[in-house]
Amino acid sequence: MVENTLFCNFNQLDSKINNYINNANPKKIYLLCGKTSFISTKSNTLNVFHQQRIEKIEIQQSNPDTSNLIKLLSIHQITSDDMIIAIGGGSIIDYGKLMMYFIDEADVLSFIKGNHKPKIKDIPFLAIPTTFGSGSEATSFAVLYHKNAKYSISSPLLLPKTSIICYELGLSMPHNVLGATIMDALCQAIEGFWSKNSTELSRDYSYQALKLLIPQIEHIKITNKFYQDISLASNLAGKSINIAKTTAAHALSYYFTIEHNVPHGNAVGLTIVQLFKHNMDKVFSDDLSNIDSRMTFKKLNELIPDHNYLSMLINNISSTFNLIMPLSRLPTKVNFIDVIKNVNLERLANNPVNINHDDLLKILENS
Repeated sequence: MVENTLFCNFNQLDSKINNYINNANPKKIYLLCGKTSFISTKSNTLNVFHQQRIEKIEIQQSNPDTSNLIKLLSIHQITSDDMIIAIGGGSIIDYGKLMMYFIDEADVLSFIKGNHKPKIKDIPFLAIPTTFGSGSEATSFAVLYHKNAKYSISSPLLLPKTSIICYELGLSMPHNVLGATIMDALCQAIEGFWSKNSTELSRDYSYQALKLLIPQIEHIKITNKFYQDISLASNLAGKSINIAKTTAAHALSYYFTIEHNVPHGNAVGLTIVQLFKHNMDKVFSDDLSNIDSRMTFKKLNELIPDHNYLSMLINNISSTFNLIMPLSRLPTKVNFIDVIKNVNLERLANNPVNINHDDLLKILENS
């Protein structure tokens, strides 16, 4: 299923959403939104969201978890005649996907036990991001946390039927959230480029995203053009990882988010520089079997010549937006062995070169 992406200004948003609703003609509309962001983005002022058939669901948690999902499913029974609109950050959009994927508590717990056979609700789903980094509006997967473990849910039917990108919705993002989303978009663009699953199309999406991101990160000046470029780059990076999937930086990041409460985008950026160095060193070694990877990295090097240049970009983001970097700045000491024990093996397997225990330890020690 191909995602339909629309771009507009805030004063066009009401009519864009209304047109989508009229075309879908649902009986009921489930509107998922953040309690604070719905007001701060002025989304609450849009006339389209004051229809009688709209049932508003306010999401307050930053990461989707099973207890909150089960509660939502018990209260809201979505049928094939309904539609979902998710307006918010990546977690809000993921909740929309999860409510399409699962039916009830038994369904969720069956999935956690590894026995789930999904009966996905194939209904109209409109995603409107208010943060720019996750690219969730352009992907066919979602994350779900259960007892500090992360689970990935994936299906082509989870790709929102339509997404609307309105950069003005991001203007109210808190400073640190903006920094974390930029970091996430940058890392996703890089990982979608070099992933073992990358294709010519995913690399093209990543290349376009990086061409937008890098000039804005090199000389950070927060203007309307800045928000426009970041919002488009995030969407392109999302399209890239929807094809290629993320790699080692994401595989390592989940531990920092779960155990040290580091925001996701910040967490991904903690190891990306050392991973860039490791991957490049391995790819340009004497092993001729890496010839395809070399061609990929040569193309990537047109935009990011080496890990030192990437380090400059990462430092610009972290210093401007006061992110937690390097690893030594985390409030609590990181146990590297625990990080390695809890690395996400599915994402790690997508890395362009193999990474063993000693490699991971060295990457963490130098991050």
